[in-house]
Amino acid sequence: MSGVQAKKSELAAHLEDVEYALKPENIERAAAGIGTTRPEELREQRRKQLESDRTRTQQQLDQLNANEARLQQAIRDFRRRR
Repeated sequence: MSGVQAKKSELAAHLEDVEYALKPENIERAAAGIGTTRPEELREQRRKQLESDRTRTQQQLDQLNANEARLQQAIRDFRRRR
């Protein structure tokens, strides 16, 4: 189970990083260093990438939590049958 906890912690930390990066001022800052004639498109592309990453990471975290809950229930059921 410690591997699951470590993965959950890793995903939660990554999710925090993505949430921070999604703040408009941070998207603006990230795009500022890149020379382009269409900065609004660059910012929008970055925002979409981050939102996709956030969704994917949250789904992975949700899946781990669901798997952990199922495993814990299976262990409880097994112990009751003994």
